[in-house]
Parts: sequence; C-alpha cells; structure tokens
Amino acid sequence: MLLSFTVASKEIEDFVLKLQIDGDDTFADLNRLIRETCWPGVPVPQPALFYVCDDRWHPEHIIPETGDYEHDSMDEIRLSELLEDEGQRLIYDFDHEAGRHLIMEVSNISYGQHADEGTCRHRSGEPPALVEEEAMPSVDSLLAQLNASALGSFSDEEDDEREEDFDGFNDDELDLEGFEISEE
Repeated sequence: MLLSFTVASKEIEDFVLKLQIDGDDTFADLNRLIRETCWPGVPVPQPALFYVCDDRWHPEHIIPETGDYEHDSMDEIRLSELLEDEGQRLIYDFDHEAGRHLIMEVSNISYGQHADEGTCRHRSGEPPALVEEEAMPSVDSLLAQLNASALGSFSDEEDDEREEDFDGFNDDELDLEGFEISEE
C-alpha cells in the first residue's frame, strides 16, 4: 500500500508538500521524511508528535516520537495500522510548546503498490521555521538580563520609589532609645 499525503501550514499560506510513503513504514519514517524535506540538516529542538484526527480535526490517536506508559512510539506503529482511508487527517506537531504544527491529509491510497523509501513529490513555498524567531532572545538581551539579575539593578521607576521612601527623613527625629550602640 502506497500512501500519499498533502501537507500544509496555517502559518504560511503558500507552503504545500505532497509526500508518498509505503504503508508498511512507521510514523518515525514519516517523521524523518517531513524533517528531511522541510528542514534538511537543521538540528531538531524538540520531539515531534503525530495526532491522527477525525474529520473535524479532533485527535483520536497520539503518536509521540518517544513512547511512554500510555502511548507507543513512532518506531512501533506502522502507518497502515492507523491510516486506512483517503481523507484521513493528521496533525504533525513540531513545536508543542508554541502550539505550532503542520496539517496533513491522506490524499491517495494505492493498494498493491510499494515504495522503497518515502519521497517528496511536490513542494511549494517555504516551511515554517522550526523555532519562532521572537522566541529566541538575542545574546545581548540575555547578557543584559543576566547582568541586571547579578547586580540587583532596579528600573528607574523602582529607583524613584526607593528615593520617595527617604524623602522628608530628618535624622533628628530618629529615636535612638532602645538601640544599643557600643564604641569598641
């Protein structure tokens, strides 16, 4: 069985992939194909997840890159085990923390055909970046934050509030009774 997928992104309107992969391959093989097609040679910042969804995009099966007590890993599940119909929908979650993903649909199933390895049949547009640029602070900004923490610096507003605490202070009004001061 040969599965064909159409892959798109809600972030980037003109990005579309058409992938083909054998039904006997695993979700890990599909994961590799997507990463090699979208982000070749780029280190992966976090593990991915596949969600096999119903026709309204509600997840029915979760397939993590690494298994846990509740879910089998991508290496353990063959595509043909969960994908049986054209039109089936999947979500490929590549940045779980930021809620970023690709949407996928099984566009064609060719029974009796097989492929040695998955291939990208068509690609248009640029895929979304693996890491959102806003999420990556600059080195200068990180150093400034570290210096501020290390020096215990205050903002201008906090400095003004601290000065107000001492406005009108008269040391003649200080009652030293109860304080023991020794001159040794």
